[in-house]
Amino acid sequence: MDINQISPYVRIALSCLKTEPWKVEERVIFDYELLYVRSGIVKVTIEGKEYRGEKGDIFLFKPKQRHSIEMIPGHYFEQAHIHFDLRYDDNSRNIPLSFETLDSIPQEKRKLFREDLTTAENLNIPSYFRINNYKYFEDLVFSIIKEQKERMPYFELTVKGQFTRLLAFLMKEIYYSNQAIFQEKDREVRRIQEYIMRNVNKEITLDELSEYFNISKYYMVRLFKQYIGMTPIRYHQSLRLEMVKDRIMETSQSLTSIAEEFGFSSINSMSRAFKKIEKVAPSHYRYTK
Repeated sequence: MDINQISPYVRIALSCLKTEPWKVEERVIFDYELLYVRSGIVKVTIEGKEYRGEKGDIFLFKPKQRHSIEMIPGHYFEQAHIHFDLRYDDNSRNIPLSFETLDSIPQEKRKLFREDLTTAENLNIPSYFRINNYKYFEDLVFSIIKEQKERMPYFELTVKGQFTRLLAFLMKEIYYSNQAIFQEKDREVRRIQEYIMRNVNKEITLDELSEYFNISKYYMVRLFKQYIGMTPIRYHQSLRLEMVKDRIMETSQSLTSIAEEFGFSSINSMSRAFKKIEKVAPSHYRYTK
């Protein structure tokens, strides 16, 4: 397929938090849907194959592709999803949402199915993938949602440009992930990520990471920003706060106890970290559950 023929049309762009039991029964859709797991855990089944979706995971449901979505008991699920066409045509504005199985869709209605363009060699996008720099991707997704919601003058053009940028970013990420030249750096970053995750409940310094992995801290910061979109220390802070948020939302454990468990010197120290990065106090997540 000629890439120049791509002219995306965003039909729906929304985000939501699910805390009560919720399920989308098996269905097919007429267009494409991009589902991004912002936080929590969810079970996604595509053409009979089950996936455990976690923070940063991306799913692409394609026209006529059987899929279902189900919350896992005891967990919440925060998602962003975008329904779209890869190529705009005169019928793009008339494509409805579908919660039907393929067999239940009347023959005359099946002409609404969009052509699946993702099977082309230069546009081969899988149904499930995870990217290193999910934070950058997340920012793009939520900028689209914001534009679609506010509907300012010429928002359609803005959304088209933003989604084209998102699509190009995804395609490059998928391409690079398959290239051997990037695999060693990817493994290096993942080793650092794993170390940070194992030590998420304590303070970590660049000097500590540099000594442990025997690499320059300046190189490490540059490499981490290239693959993850942030420094190792910011990644550690973000990961720790995400885990703290989960604990606040899913338990009645006191904030003081949570602060101690995750290595903060005091509840005030934890509050300062939240206000710096999340712009709200930690108690906000208990009251908005």
